[in-house]
Amino acid sequence: ERLNQSCLKEAIAVCEEARDFVSRDVLLKILDDTEEHIDWLETQKDLVSRVGEQAYTFQQMFGAAGDYDGGGEA
Repeated sequence: ERLNQSCLKEAIAVCEEARDFVSRDVLLKILDDTEEHIDWLETQKDLVSRVGEQAYTFQQMFGAAGDYDGGGEA
């Protein structure tokens, strides 16, 4: 994602130099999505480091702690 971010920024600059504002706007949207994804990935990485892999995986599989019913039947 970081490589994509860098390439997009370069491409945006080229579009601006060429006065191709339509392509620039498309690339800006893609860049925005890429930066949001980078933020999400960094947040997930931080969460794993704070709660541990096992707790993180459990939360991803079962949602909030209150959502897990132990697997038994009611």
